[in-house]
Amino acid sequence: MWALDPYDGKVYAYKTADESRDTDKGFDLHPDNDDPKGMWGDGETMYVTDLTDDKLYLYSIVGVNTLVKNTGQALLTNAANLRTATPALAVSFTTGSDSAGYEPDYYGFRFGSSVPGSSDFTVTLNEDDGGEPSMVVCTLINPASYAADAVNTFTAPGACGTLTVSTTYFVVMTRGPPPPGRWPT
Repeated sequence: MWALDPYDGKVYAYKTADESRDTDKGFDLHPDNDDPKGMWGDGETMYVTDLTDDKLYLYSIVGVNTLVKNTGQALLTNAANLRTATPALAVSFTTGSDSAGYEPDYYGFRFGSSVPGSSDFTVTLNEDDGGEPSMVVCTLINPASYAADAVNTFTAPGACGTLTVSTTYFVVMTRGPPPPGRWPT
């Protein structure tokens, strides 16, 4: 059984036997699907309508597993890291235990009231090397423009491949082009 929560942008799964939440199968809606109106499914795909943009969003529910959810991070009130000689912000995450691995789709960043130019930042997915960002796995695709006080979606190209099970990675935002090859330490 599935339930859409339009207030937090999630679809929750429930076990029919005891009506408890099935936390392995719920998923977050795409950031552009921010005004969901209704949903239905056919056993393989969940269809969610959006009232504002008048679109239908499709989500695969076969073997649904959330790669990572790293929301609720502390607000960065000092963006000095993005103004230094090697400007960067990085956040780590660890993939789950699904033996099939994980294919990244997108990463969202919320900017405050000051919106940068569309080419000001580069966002990369990096390997972990002892708790520090290391080799670049792939470079994400920037949104066409940034929105203030909203989640901005950086899309993962197919070149990101499948991420390894139970492995730590970093999402790194740099001002300007990405560092060549290995992340500077």
